[in-house]
This record gives sequence, structure tokens and C-alpha cells, in this order.
Amino acid sequence: MIKMETFIRIDENDIDSTKFIDLSLHDKSKHSILKKHLYENYLLYYGYVYLEYNNEVILDSSHCNALDVYWCYMSNIMIYDLIEKGYKSDFISGESEPYELQLTNKTVEFTINEKTYSLPKYEFLKVLLEEEKYYIEFHNDAMKDKEEEKIPLLLTKELLLKVEEMKPKPNE
Repeated sequence: MIKMETFIRIDENDIDSTKFIDLSLHDKSKHSILKKHLYENYLLYYGYVYLEYNNEVILDSSHCNALDVYWCYMSNIMIYDLIEKGYKSDFISGESEPYELQLTNKTVEFTINEKTYSLPKYEFLKVLLEEEKYYIEFHNDAMKDKEEEKIPLLLTKELLLKVEEMKPKPNE
């Protein structure tokens, strides 16, 4: 089973900006805090995508980065190229370790930090893109009176349609 969750890193308090807490985008009780933080820090805010497969952590807070850039890069470049070409090798924005993605008939072979994970293709891509869609919609809602970015959401929806075509048939 794949677990994916977006976390936003905020200052614990306004006095000491060296202390941070990571809040999950899925914790609805924290939405007002997160929206305020995004609105006030719309030019630059940090966070990470937590990714776990069969209780093994693949991505966590050690991959913290500028979150809007991270999500844009993760799906709009990485996943788009993967679906179109079947292979992608590059650096996740700001990371020192390269990653590699390879599509097979049933899996996405995801190599990062010199370890390869065989993730179920349809489930991984669907969960990833649904999480990105959730993040973009949350982000756009937080920025109500700022310029909304429509293109990332449109591309994510387009990629979700392509992933639906990869859904395994009942006999597979």
C-alpha cells in the first residue's frame, strides 16, 4: 500500500525562526494555520512529500524543499516525462541525490539514494497525482485574492486521465 502526504514546514513561533513544525495538509484542524502561512509566505515556503510503500519510508522530511517548486517539478516535469517517454533520470529540484524512474508493464522502478523501489504503476501514479491535485487546490484556495496558477492543475488533471488508461483490467 502506498501512503503519500504533503507537509508544510512553518515557524514554531514568530520569535525564534530556527524552530519548525511540520503540519500535514490532510490535518483539516490545521488548515487555517496552513492557509495563513501560505498566504503570508507565497513567494517561498518549505515542505516535503512523505512517501511510504509497504511500511518502508521512501521520501520524508530529509527531502524538504520549496514546496511549490517541488510539486511542480515532481509531477509536471518528472511524471509527465515518465508517462510520455517511459524513463526519467534527473535531480529533484534542490536535491543532491539523483533519482531514476522506469516504467515497466506493472511497476514504476523508483531509484533514489541508491535504492530501488518497485512501486505498483497505476497505484503510485494515481496516488501521486491525486496528492498533487489536493495540494494545488489547497494552495489556490489559500491564495484567493492572488493570481491563481491554473496550468499546473490542468496538467495534473490531464495526467490523471492518462494514468486512468493504465488501470489494470480485472484479469491482470
